Amino acid sequence: MKKGYILLVAFFSITLIAANLQLNNREGINKFSISIKDGETYSFENIIESEEKGNFININSIPNYNNAILRSLETDSNNAIDLVTFVNSINEYRNFGYWSIIPKGYYDEDKPLAHISDPTYAFPQENGYDWKKINGFNSYYRNLFLNKAARTILFKHALNIVSNLCKSYPADFKVMVLKEIDKLITYTYTLDSTSPSIDTDEYNDYWKGFIFRRNKLDNIPSSEILNSLLNAKEVIKSVDVSNQPDAMFEFNINEQIIAYFASEKTTLRSKYTSKEVYFDNTIAVKKVKFLKDETGEYYQIIGTKNSSPINFLYDNNLNRIN
Repeated sequence: MKKGYILLVAFFSITLIAANLQLNNREGINKFSISIKDGETYSFENIIESEEKGNFININSIPNYNNAILRSLETDSNNAIDLVTFVNSINEYRNFGYWSIIPKGYYDEDKPLAHISDPTYAFPQENGYDWKKINGFNSYYRNLFLNKAARTILFKHALNIVSNLCKSYPADFKVMVLKEIDKLITYTYTLDSTSPSIDTDEYNDYWKGFIFRRNKLDNIPSSEILNSLLNAKEVIKSVDVSNQPDAMFEFNINEQIIAYFASEKTTLRSKYTSKEVYFDNTIAVKKVKFLKDETGEYYQIIGTKNSSPINFLYDNNLNRIN
């Protein structure tokens, strides 16, 4: 799962409650029913990684993206639609979206990067890249944030996008967003005492780097940034996600075990007893193997914990065997 602008501003605008992320609705947005025989292994990754992500932001979902103020800052090479293209490229190349609200390294790298993405890959064209857009993008981007009216418009658009994502993604997305915004609020209080020469890559957080650059490079007052964050926090807190599913994927395995995959945990549930087993996001559940003998039926959970292999065996009531 691998998107900044209209959105860059959004995420740097939102705290919440350390909510209990246990499954309440016990439902995934994407549902699969699978049948595996004794000795067979099923890979969850094959489905999850092959799902078509689509664009993080649909330009048609943004009201008044052709606002006169934004259009007045267009250049011969760049316009507001390029911001959407850029955010969508961050989604694709930096693993940004439901699975990670902090853009990470390019493609599968786990380490977050605090610096801006290279716009080159956002503007491909036949037999190469659109160098006119690429060469003008950073200057256009800076000019938007130097203009208070323009950045106010972008912030409103971004906040609307994030609110809508909270309504369409599993319920834990809202929790993750608010937890990140809470950290950013705390960070913003330190801006005035932060050296402008600091290497922001040490933050390992794209949004802290984004806030730092807007404050130190574009001279946006920390008070304006803080007010935006507090405003966004209240808006996002008000979004009702009580009816949202708790997971992105749901796998019904042999009508015995259900596996739910959400951003901050994976849950196994026995259909016989309703017993549940939780794995936090340090554990990547990748495969399941079905084993059967004269004593019963078992499920071997295969994956990694902090990159080290794991291999757990459960019976079909989810009692841990080894």
